Amino acid sequence: MNYRKNFITPSNNLNAWLNSRQSISDKLNKIGNYRVEVINSKQSKLLLSEKIQFSTYQKEELYLREVLIYLNEKPLMYARTLLPKIYLRGFWGNIKKLKEKPLANIVFENKSIKRSKFDFFVPQKRDNLLKIINALNKHNLKVVVTRQSSFEMRKQCVLLTEVFFSNFNDVNY
Repeated sequence: MNYRKNFITPSNNLNAWLNSRQSISDKLNKIGNYRVEVINSKQSKLLLSEKIQFSTYQKEELYLREVLIYLNEKPLMYARTLLPKIYLRGFWGNIKKLKEKPLANIVFENKSIKRSKFDFFVPQKRDNLLKIINALNKHNLKVVVTRQSSFEMRKQCVLLTEVFFSNFNDVNY
């Protein structure tokens, strides 16, 4: 695993989820009552990694989709997908059509999409990511670890940031 500093080693169970290169959504859907809640936060700040990934774009030129993922009505994850708006004219426009469905519905269905390696970290107290999570006003959203990866198709890259909450420790892989 590629860990950034300040990383807390997850439990073996959570480690299995973190290292899964397949659809977490599909697996969760088989375990229990799975649902995706779209968050409409127009005020969301970009993360440093997102600024670096899309440094040639202005914030206004980027499209952000944010969701909370639940299993049996417990929030397990916060996920954000970021891409240049110009990509929405092609295949990646399917992201806007997802509504309450997971990103997995489009990225794992198309074999030409390649996923990058994972980057793991724990956000620090002053990080924008924790500010975003705290602004959700949800109870018991203790962040355990964050995982980032990108999906690429035809040289168009989409960045996915997944924040795993402590509730995920109770979900067997």
